Amino acid sequence: MFDITIANVSDVQLLLTTFDVTWRYHHGYLSSIDHGDFLVPMSAYLIHLPIDTDDESPKSRRDLIYPAIAMPPRNESGPSTVTVRLEMLYFLSGRLDYHPCADWNIIFSVAVLTDAGDDRCEIFSHCPWRVREYEEARQLARFRRDSDYQQ
Repeated sequence: MFDITIANVSDVQLLLTTFDVTWRYHHGYLSSIDHGDFLVPMSAYLIHLPIDTDDESPKSRRDLIYPAIAMPPRNESGPSTVTVRLEMLYFLSGRLDYHPCADWNIIFSVAVLTDAGDDRCEIFSHCPWRVREYEEARQLARFRRDSDYQQ
């Protein structure tokens, strides 16, 4: 979940109408990444990233923004700004309850497009999203084992 602030520095009003989303799933030995990139919302939006564990090819999709985000032109006091909450959810869409290995991650990019389609604002570009469930469970088990040993 991200709270994102977008500024309009132009002299014209912009109407942001579309999320342009790309993502790619990777798995295999040492594929997971140790860190991720993290960014008073006016609106909340949800983007779904379906993950097929049998397909590592890049995916992309355009989702309409509803309600659209109106960005007034800048004025004498500076650019107009708007803050929105963007929630990104991944889910396994291929074979359910199946994953080929413990190390995997998702690389994603998100941009917003105007109603005319000629203006593009990059929000995230090639951000790693490491899925930590396996590693965190392993560390928790190690912590519990060490705590029992010390007692």
